[in-house]
Amino acid sequence: MIDLVIALFFTPLLIVTIDTFAQMRSRVTEINYFPVTAETAPCTDYTIIVPIYGNIAYLENVAYLHQYGERVLLTTSQGETEAFYTELERIARDHDFRTHIASRLPSAREHGTQDPGIRSTEGTVRDTIVLDAHDSITSTYVVCIDADTVTDVSLDYLVGALKDADLDIASVMLTAANRDTLLARLQGHEYRMAMRIRRVMPWMISGGCHVARREVHRDLMLKHSLFFQGNDVELGLLADLCEYRIGHIPFVVPTTVPSHFRAWFRQRRAWAG
Repeated sequence: MIDLVIALFFTPLLIVTIDTFAQMRSRVTEINYFPVTAETAPCTDYTIIVPIYGNIAYLENVAYLHQYGERVLLTTSQGETEAFYTELERIARDHDFRTHIASRLPSAREHGTQDPGIRSTEGTVRDTIVLDAHDSITSTYVVCIDADTVTDVSLDYLVGALKDADLDIASVMLTAANRDTLLARLQGHEYRMAMRIRRVMPWMISGGCHVARREVHRDLMLKHSLFFQGNDVELGLLADLCEYRIGHIPFVVPTTVPSHFRAWFRQRRAWAG
């Protein structure tokens, strides 16, 4: 009975206390906080890593990526269909993108059971191809974004801010792009709180978008478990353990949040990993 009381009352209270402390501390400190300003010099010495697999329809930000041309590297796995590769090469050719097919394979179980046309949200597929992409990269910096991520401001300024601050890796400011339901609006408030906390916990990297020095990113991915559900924060924790210089750049990156309970629950169940 006592264990049940602790689980139902004290554990949530502890979580709220920790979050509240982080919120209060973030209001009075600018540690590891490096905003993009009018003085930020744009930098173009970077590669955009875009992992895409399962179904080419998941590549939703082609029009946005067009402005970056050959700096875009569409990276995928060996387990895709011929139709997938044909369409991927057509898109790359039309927009001057580069492509990379991973030589490393996920586990035999994953590779053998992955159904064409279905994007895996577990296992090691995504982070395996992100790691492997480094075999095709020579730029000084990398920006890793999802295939549906877009920004209002050029990524040149995000990389420029990282360079100016002499950081090794940085988290960015995610915001809820849609406010169509009460659930989505509540998540918008949640995201605002989470982004403020990153001023004191910059290692809370988002897989949807982050920026790093190429050599540092590759070193961290080589140490990474490649487990999908831990891909972003695990990267930041590893960077912290390796004593790399981590910061938070409040570069706004809109992201679509679940509008309905079923999708929200599926996302939270995954995040619990």
